[in-house]
Amino acid sequence: PGSSTRRTIALQVHNSLFSEDLSSLVETTKNEAHHQS
Repeated sequence: PGSSTRRTIALQVHNSLFSEDLSSLVETTKNEAHHQS
């Protein structure tokens, strides 16, 4: 049970980091598109 819990926590951390990177990437893309137009 301990290893699966640890794996779940690791996945949650990975997903939160990934979503943060994704949202910041989207913001950067929108900003660049705004400046180009």
